[in-house]
Amino acid sequence: MPRARTKKTGAVEEVLAQVQTVLSRSWKATLKALPAAPEEVVQNLSKRADQIAKDVRKGRKDLVKRIEKTVQQLDRRRQRVLATVEKRSSAIVDAAEERTAEVLKPLVKRLDIASHSHVEELQKRLTRVESKLSGPKARQTRSRRRAA
Repeated sequence: MPRARTKKTGAVEEVLAQVQTVLSRSWKATLKALPAAPEEVVQNLSKRADQIAKDVRKGRKDLVKRIEKTVQQLDRRRQRVLATVEKRSSAIVDAAEERTAEVLKPLVKRLDIASHSHVEELQKRLTRVESKLSGPKARQTRSRRRAA
């Protein structure tokens, strides 16, 4: 059975017709906004892709340059720090040696320590004395003492 048209169904049908008209217009407007041919779309996309690739390459080159520059700066800083540390450590060692010498100088003066040359001289004298004692006359003198 066909449904009788009521006021409500007529209003709904009218709203649906208006919505359909608006959607049709907006669909046509969207289609007009699109490029005419697919080739044009592909060309535009490839141009944009090429530009993006160029930008990426340029950005990569710039980044590499910045990194190289930073590495050079760090190397220069490292060399300066190393030189400073060497100077300071040398100064500390020198100061420690000077202070040690100052502290030990009075002690060494009070001690009666023979130098290397004194030790050598004493060794020579001892050798001479031993050779005199071990000579022929020394043997005779020792045997006379034992007999007495």
